[in-house]
Amino acid sequence: MQTPDYIVFFIYFIIVSTYGWYVYKRKKHEDSKDYFVMYFISMYENRNGIIPNGLQVDKSMFRTSPSFTVGALIIIGIIVALYSVY
Repeated sequence: MQTPDYIVFFIYFIIVSTYGWYVYKRKKHEDSKDYFVMYFISMYENRNGIIPNGLQVDKSMFRTSPSFTVGALIIIGIIVALYSVY
């Protein structure tokens, strides 16, 4: 690798790290208590035994926000551009 490669990688790393830090600081911090509460509520609601494991997986759990989609598209575009240039 030559010097321009290191410069491009460093700039890319700074951009991705800054965006990740921004999203981390903006979002509410979750801890394991949130997941335990969800588990116990689902077990309580499933006291009839309809769902064997007590947790119902729904398609809405895996939805992403539009800002995540745009950020992923930008990052993929940068990766493709760098790959095609080098």
